[in-house]
Amino acid sequence: NFAEVLSFYQKVADFFDHMGKGSKAISFYSKALEIMEKILPIIISKALNIDDKKLPPDHPDLTSTYGRAGNAYAEIQEYSKVIELSEK
Repeated sequence: NFAEVLSFYQKVADFFDHMGKGSKAISFYSKALEIMEKILPIIISKALNIDDKKLPPDHPDLTSTYGRAGNAYAEIQEYSKVIELSEK
């Protein structure tokens, strides 16, 4: 389960960071980020599909979700998705 592995890496990284072991913390934070980069597009897509099915096209919550999704895609430098979402 990606969520459990992600949580594990983050907790281990936090532990090493708290213990002053920065290089080990960075290693685990990097692993957590790799997982996040893989699952974020999947999660965003699922959230948008749910909103698309449940809300009318002009609903403010849908607009807000598209905006947040666009921001998330910008964070991982998937700019074509940002443009696609901004056109909806």
